[in-house]
Amino acid sequence: LITAFNIELLLSFPVMAAGMYLFLRRWKIPRDAAMLGAFVFAFSGFNLLHYMHMNATAVAAHIPWLLFSIDVAVRGTERRRAALAWLAVALLTASQLLLGHPSIFWLSVVAEGFYALLLILSRRSTTRQLFRLALAKLLGLLMGCVQLLPHWDAATNSVRNDASLDFLQWPSVHPAQVVQLVAPYFFNGGFFEGIPYELKTYNGAMPLLLLALLFVRRKDLGRLRPLAAGAVVLGAFSLVMALGKYGYLHRLRTLLPLVGMLRTPCRYILLFHLAMSVLTAVAFADISALVRRSERLAWRKLWPLALVPLASAVPLL
Repeated sequence: LITAFNIELLLSFPVMAAGMYLFLRRWKIPRDAAMLGAFVFAFSGFNLLHYMHMNATAVAAHIPWLLFSIDVAVRGTERRRAALAWLAVALLTASQLLLGHPSIFWLSVVAEGFYALLLILSRRSTTRQLFRLALAKLLGLLMGCVQLLPHWDAATNSVRNDASLDFLQWPSVHPAQVVQLVAPYFFNGGFFEGIPYELKTYNGAMPLLLLALLFVRRKDLGRLRPLAAGAVVLGAFSLVMALGKYGYLHRLRTLLPLVGMLRTPCRYILLFHLAMSVLTAVAFADISALVRRSERLAWRKLWPLALVPLASAVPLL
């Protein structure tokens, strides 16, 4: 039992990394950059700090595989592979529901919706393909009803059915806690509303530095520009949602049926880290291409790179 339990805890991380790697490779990102992006997501602050919540990390491990399947189904040219990809979307959705973590499942739906929107705006999908995506998700929901219906019954007969707004928006990431991105050890445990592991936004130093470099190169990303732009929008949206009662946008979610009963807006940090992993891979791929071409950037354009160390010094003032 001990061996099986530990395997269950650990298995989500290689599965998560493999799915992210394949998804990034779908955008023709080089292997080294795709591997870096996969590691950044799989071992992000959110996933590592939720290591003990095996169903949460297991549901999160499905997200990159769902994005990969959607991409294969929508942008693929072979009908057989597209059909198998739609089936994979349905089965992965059912698997998420059966694992039993509605909060992370909802975040997965949000990520998939953002990616579908990206494909629409970049003219890589059609109305028919989006209809098939909706059918695949519906089929997955039907297969997962054996778990979803008990959740619905428990939620409607609990305090969440008539919960206050403060209850539904606890815990929220305080705006000051965003400082963790550049100074992860600035705050002590007493600043985190009793559950520090839920409120950690730090995801490593490299993603921020590469994000600054990506800003410098934003006009020269070529075919990866739509993916980078979509990741920026997802990252900004998820960070605002993670602020919960401080960001105000989260209040709109509380108006939705069933989904409005979910607490912990801080868990949108997962999608923020997902977006950061994509941006890390894109930035690394871009700088690797510059090195291979023996190109140099004008030093005057590199001023955004100084913002990261400067920002890390601000909390000490």
